[in-house]
Amino acid sequence: MESITRRPAALFCIVFVGMGFAGIHLSSPVRWLAASLCAVLLILFFFIRPAGLSAVLRRTLCIALCGILLGSTIFSVYTDLIIRRDIRRFDGCEAEITGVVEQCEYATSYMAEYRVRLRSADGESARFTVLLETPDTSLSAGDGILCRAVFTPFEEMNAGFAEERYYFSEGIRMRAEAEKVTVTDTVPTGIRTLFDNIRLSMRARLRVSLGRDAAALPAALFLGDRSQLSDSLSRDFRRLGISHLLAISGLHFMLILGGTEKILLAFIPAKRTRLLILAGVTVFYMLLSGMTESVCRAGLMMLFSYSAVLFSRQGDMPTALGVSAFLICIANPAAYYSVGLQLSVIAVGALACCSHLKKRLPSAKIKSRVLRFLAESGYSLLTATAVQLVILPLLCLYFGEMSLLTPAATLLFSPLVQLILFLTPVLLFIPSLTPLILLMQHLTAWTEQLASSAASLRGITVPLNYALCPLFALLITVSFICLTFSKGRRCTAAALSAFCLLTAGFGGYLAASLSADAAQTALISSVYKKNDAVTVVSEGKYLLCDMSDGSYSAMRAAYETARLHHATELEAILLTHLHARHIHTFDRISNTTYVRALILPEAENENETAFAALLIACANEKGIPVYQYSTSAGSTVQFADVHLQMTRSYISRSSHPILSLSVKANGKTVQYLGTSFSETEIIDPSADTLIFGIHGPIYKKTYTLPQGAAIRAICFRGESAVYLRGMLPADTRVQEEDILYISLSP
Repeated sequence: MESITRRPAALFCIVFVGMGFAGIHLSSPVRWLAASLCAVLLILFFFIRPAGLSAVLRRTLCIALCGILLGSTIFSVYTDLIIRRDIRRFDGCEAEITGVVEQCEYATSYMAEYRVRLRSADGESARFTVLLETPDTSLSAGDGILCRAVFTPFEEMNAGFAEERYYFSEGIRMRAEAEKVTVTDTVPTGIRTLFDNIRLSMRARLRVSLGRDAAALPAALFLGDRSQLSDSLSRDFRRLGISHLLAISGLHFMLILGGTEKILLAFIPAKRTRLLILAGVTVFYMLLSGMTESVCRAGLMMLFSYSAVLFSRQGDMPTALGVSAFLICIANPAAYYSVGLQLSVIAVGALACCSHLKKRLPSAKIKSRVLRFLAESGYSLLTATAVQLVILPLLCLYFGEMSLLTPAATLLFSPLVQLILFLTPVLLFIPSLTPLILLMQHLTAWTEQLASSAASLRGITVPLNYALCPLFALLITVSFICLTFSKGRRCTAAALSAFCLLTAGFGGYLAASLSADAAQTALISSVYKKNDAVTVVSEGKYLLCDMSDGSYSAMRAAYETARLHHATELEAILLTHLHARHIHTFDRISNTTYVRALILPEAENENETAFAALLIACANEKGIPVYQYSTSAGSTVQFADVHLQMTRSYISRSSHPILSLSVKANGKTVQYLGTSFSETEIIDPSADTLIFGIHGPIYKKTYTLPQGAAIRAICFRGESAVYLRGMLPADTRVQEEDILYISLSP
């Protein structure tokens, strides 16, 4: 790889894109300050030639400063003067809007969410996209609509989901809610709708040949259509750290275009004609697979490689990568917010660095095919490991966890994915070929079963939200970049030593942190609106005790709270009582989070019996074991070295149970009490800590602690403080934080 100074286009584009990616996490004043400083430095470099600064270095610095200046300015203008302006203008407003439905994002039997491109609001021009929520489920793409809607901005974080960043990356700026929507006209469909229809037709063709379940994976790999892909398979791939295999990227383009080129060789001898046809196939495949950021990046890089051959130039991956990312961000600044694009660009950059490092190694001809295969496999494993280490800063920032199996899983699943991807277009052209159908069905089944088995292994994901993880991640990435650009044996040896030592230190730090977590026993209490949850931690395992009304957001928020304390999976979910919504919620939470067991209370009426039966059926379908416990006095649930005792009682004015959960470990007791517990006799006077809950019937009576109670701390939730605060002894420690960490360790 030539010096970066000889690639001014690559340097400028990479710095430009990198500044935009960094701008997401910088405040507006910092971004504008960076742009101003770069402008001042550029002016100084233009009029002053610093002594001792070579012309090459001066030019390189000027190019980098131009990239920072332009990248920071464009991102700041887009974010501060366009997005935030629209949000300030419509925040909380109700307006009569007109627009065009682009697509349906989510639909149930009683509501739907649509991506709508606005035309006007209260008669004034409004040219941006909103997420329209309405009870009307009959709208379709291309419908011109008229309705009265209330605008609300997205939350930065919603139950652990980075809502604002995700929708900004999709080009959606606000949420709008409308009760009634009128279709005024139908807008002629464009090229995007045309290719959407082609994609749907191909997906239907695959479903006819393979069946619905077997067709989901080929459709995702070849068409980029993941709508039919099971959530459990996506979860397993994510847990193994190989979600990138499901996203259309350079691997997919190389296989599709490589096969196309071999077919063209038999009919078209002229090289330039073949390249032009391949360029056309590339554009067609980009449109067919949805034009996502990763698709555009891979497609543009392929087009640059073809252009280099057509014009008798040498291909240059860094320049192709930088210019591709630059064009994507210029054409659609919302792409800056795309985590997929950030991962794609950095991972491909790491692959380019690995390729360069391989060329610097002494080459030796290996005659044995077996040894050659082992050598290539070893190189692939090392490359996958290096790429994972380079993207560590993004894993820390966006995901907070990392799979230890990523390199091995990439090596194992890549051949299966490539074979399915290669056979899918053949099946589309010959849909009735029985041997091919049987082979595809078996391949998809083997892939799913292998992913499920590998994902079930314990300890394969580790948290990255320990204090020093971001520092280690950043230093490892910097040392790898230094290794790539180092010259001379001493510099290379120093960079390689630093990279290896930092990687070893990072591994040791993770091991020590995980060991410390395994020695902890604790209770984590969290609140989401009118719902409580308690997570019990023991021996490095996490048990989520849900006291909510069954809403997915509440349970998801409880798990995200556990993730803040280093959870990467749930040993079990324990439900303290049963709501109808628990059925749908458990289905969703177990599809996105690895859950090893479900613990249910014994049913006390016909409704609870029906709910329990549906929950058991859902768990059995996913292979999750189900256990039931009694809520009668004295019954306990054993979780590692912790004893949990759940009791329920009722009052005449409500059908909702009054809940009590006692958690005992190492001679310490924490008791959770549902609302209106003061009208029952379920308190444990020997408890060290009481949590006055927020879920259940509203408080009606005040409460006085029994004489002789050993309670040392009180945790208030919601309205409990209003009814109970004045009745506490003066020396009682009071806590009212939304998230409480209560240690139960010796």
